[in-house]
Amino acid sequence: MQKFSAVGNSKKKITENSTEFLSKIWDAVERKSKTKHGRIDKYDESLKQFCTYLYVIAGKLAYETLSANLCLPSVATVKQYIQSSNNSIIEGCVRAKEMSQFLAKWELQRNVWLSEDGTKVVNKIQLDEATDQIVGLVLPMDSNGMPIPFSFTAENVAKMQSSLLNNPKADFVYTVMARALNIHPPSFCLSLFGTDNRFTTSQVLKRWTHTENMLDSEAVNVLGWSSDGHTRCLRAMLIRSELPSNPTNVPENWKDWFNARYQPKTICVQDHHHICNKMRSRLYDSTAVIVIGKYIATKSHLQILIDTVSKDKHLLVQSDLSSQDKMNFKPVMKIMNPAVRSYLKDNVHASTGTSIYISLI
Repeated sequence: MQKFSAVGNSKKKITENSTEFLSKIWDAVERKSKTKHGRIDKYDESLKQFCTYLYVIAGKLAYETLSANLCLPSVATVKQYIQSSNNSIIEGCVRAKEMSQFLAKWELQRNVWLSEDGTKVVNKIQLDEATDQIVGLVLPMDSNGMPIPFSFTAENVAKMQSSLLNNPKADFVYTVMARALNIHPPSFCLSLFGTDNRFTTSQVLKRWTHTENMLDSEAVNVLGWSSDGHTRCLRAMLIRSELPSNPTNVPENWKDWFNARYQPKTICVQDHHHICNKMRSRLYDSTAVIVIGKYIATKSHLQILIDTVSKDKHLLVQSDLSSQDKMNFKPVMKIMNPAVRSYLKDNVHASTGTSIYISLI
């Protein structure tokens, strides 16, 4: 009874908050209708926070449509609120001090995990009025593998022209996020910069070391790094993890086997979505032969399962065996269902290898 009571109280609280929020929107509509110019000078703080979230998630066009029909703050008001509520992120700078303040604010342990990735963007050269620099060009790298901030300041026309003619455009935005070892607090944007994706493995290693040193100066400990399947990042992970290592204090006949360092200073891993999808792609590759001991793992075992056992048992469909979308994680989740391995064992002859491989995923 206590559990149901707690659920009921939670639903009641959500209903009360929703009613209060809708009342604030209605109040803004009434205030706007009473003004001659059709504008409101001041919006409620919680309403501005909601509109900021809506603007970031839905995008400018969707927000403009909602704003015109629901009497929400304008796009200019939301942008101004964002700038006044947050410290500006300067391209190429590591926000170590802000990270320390973030952990203190949330009362978290000073251990973080860092993850990084780049995303393709539509390049657009702009002038950042707040910092008076040109944004959208690839910043030069220093000896620590870090981008050099304020490399393209708009001091005069000649310097701006030189920057635009002699430097490549940034086709990707590379972001480093920090995550505390707690479920509830949000991730923290540690640094970001534009790139043409031509950095080297050496620069990645130097950048990681420099970032860790800067966080260490603020008493923040880095436990590990995560990245996607970027070749240079994976190579940097192997070097850092000393894979394969060449141990000297093991028996001679062990040295023929793959060795890894047991306790590295920081752990480097590829994110699990990429790892699992790569293993799925390998399983679905008709030219690859996956041998596990005396067994073989193959996609054909899953095909036989779909053909011979009804869908309501294993929940697999034909599209789950397609390898066209290599980053679709839903088929991975479906083939990892324990029911799939169970029905493979009972209905598909010699499918032990495939069951073992799915277990490894």
